[in-house]
Amino acid sequence: MTSFDLSQVDRLLATTRAVRKRLDLDRPVEPEVVTECLRLATYTPSAANKQQWRWVVITDADRRDQVAEVYRRLFYRDVRQSAVYPDPLERLTESLSKEVADFGIKVTILEPTGYSTGAESAAGRSAPDPDYGGEHERRVERRKFVASREGNPEATAAAVLAVVDADEPPLRLLLGAGTFELVTGVYESRLATWRDWAEVSTAAHG
Repeated sequence: MTSFDLSQVDRLLATTRAVRKRLDLDRPVEPEVVTECLRLATYTPSAANKQQWRWVVITDADRRDQVAEVYRRLFYRDVRQSAVYPDPLERLTESLSKEVADFGIKVTILEPTGYSTGAESAAGRSAPDPDYGGEHERRVERRKFVASREGNPEATAAAVLAVVDADEPPLRLLLGAGTFELVTGVYESRLATWRDWAEVSTAAHG
């Protein structure tokens, strides 16, 4: 077995920095070097060790520029969506809906109201940490609120079918009594805060 100088390995890992600005983008790279880089890249960990990666090597400069332009458009689109849709789930749904729109596929997030399943009463809890007393009290109140508004799953089935049959279903739909009012209050508060900070936000643009 080949021995390694672990101090040098640690130094390499600890001092590696991005070098994109120092790259010579006009110098051709031999195919053997690319293949070796990809071989080494396959040693990196993957989720559940599934190794579901796919590699595409583009040697044509014009084609690389085209791919880079697509990437830039997607990147800045995602940046704009991050501002419009702070919720990661909304950003994902918006992006997915645009991606599959040309195939006639509609995307909707359905968020049903809470149901009584017995999971709450069966769940075990550790002793409360006194440093988080305020948060524990808020959670108790939230659980009481949810328990007081438990919905009927049979009624939700009809609502789901109504969305499925719609020609233009909503991107996101909150199901259950009181959810619209609750979310409206949250968003109105968020918008009010943004208005209060609009001058600072605009100044950050330069």
